[in-house]
Amino acid sequence: MENISGENQAAQNIAFNDAFQVLHGKAHEFVTDKQEELLLNFGLEDYSDYALDESQNSIQFFHADGSPSLSFQYLLIGTWNRSENTWTWAWEGDHLIQEDLEVIFNYGEFYGFEALTSRKWQATEKHAWAVGAVSAYLRGANGIFKLPFVDVDKFILLQKIQ
Repeated sequence: MENISGENQAAQNIAFNDAFQVLHGKAHEFVTDKQEELLLNFGLEDYSDYALDESQNSIQFFHADGSPSLSFQYLLIGTWNRSENTWTWAWEGDHLIQEDLEVIFNYGEFYGFEALTSRKWQATEKHAWAVGAVSAYLRGANGIFKLPFVDVDKFILLQKIQ
């Protein structure tokens, strides 16, 4: 497993100590296993497009011919801003998301993991994937998915298969 502490000096304000590295190792293994399940059971790599229904928090994946095939309920966990190199948790300003992310925040508070409790912090894409993996592990998600937008990437947890 890759060390996530990174070489980006801007990310030094968040400590990725040995305990967080251990947690990330378990989370990475969990997410890798879930990804393999999605590939084996649903052929996830065969889907060429997706559509979001933000009002229902669902994502639907489509085959190349446009036929829908796989849908998930999802949970937005945060955004990584590529131009600012920052991670922002999704709980900012949204009470419903805040409740869904409370397990992650509380875990971070209990163990002193600033990356799980600081609303916004300097981060590389590697850091975004790391907190995404930890979030998926703590929430028992089916996987993580990155939604690319103009300046930010939104990270979602794939939850219940529909």
